[in-house]
Amino acid sequence: MNCIRPSSWTRARPACIFILVENDARKGGYRNPLAEAAAAAGVPMPSAEQLVGRLVRLLRQGRGWSQQEVANGMNTTFGYSWGQSTVGKIEAAQRPLRVNELADLAALFGVPVTQLLEPKLLLEESDDLSSLEADIRKLEEEQGRLGKERAAALEAHGATSARLAEVSSELARVRYSLEIMRGWHAAASEEGDPG
Repeated sequence: MNCIRPSSWTRARPACIFILVENDARKGGYRNPLAEAAAAAGVPMPSAEQLVGRLVRLLRQGRGWSQQEVANGMNTTFGYSWGQSTVGKIEAAQRPLRVNELADLAALFGVPVTQLLEPKLLLEESDDLSSLEADIRKLEEEQGRLGKERAAALEAHGATSARLAEVSSELARVRYSLEIMRGWHAAASEEGDPG
């Protein structure tokens, strides 16, 4: 198969869209990175329809579009006759996509077709935009709390370092005084010693 790389003046060729299967010569066979990622995450292998449906929903929600707005975009831009229910079925993996529809959906969202086939996004626990936003808020709160704890620890470290410098300086002064006193005692002992 001869694929043309997408550029600003060419449309992606539908025949060039596929899920990567790599040849692993060391093991004498082929491996599927998506299946390996799913197994590592402890989830079942998703279908291509599930993968695309979830990512279409995330892209739609991220842009604040309704399912009807996506259908309208596909109709006016690419000449389809989609309704809101078509988009809903695609998102629910209840309707398979044709390759040209996949390419046109990617163009509508302004993303490369390969982004709609990105396996790592499917393996995330949540595919609901609002729950991801809630996760972000919780993580930002924790980040703020940890930042404050770090600042307090650095302040305490600064105070401890300053006190350590004071004690070290005082210790050096006292040692110096002791050496002077020992010198005087030695000198006084020699003067008072008749021998």
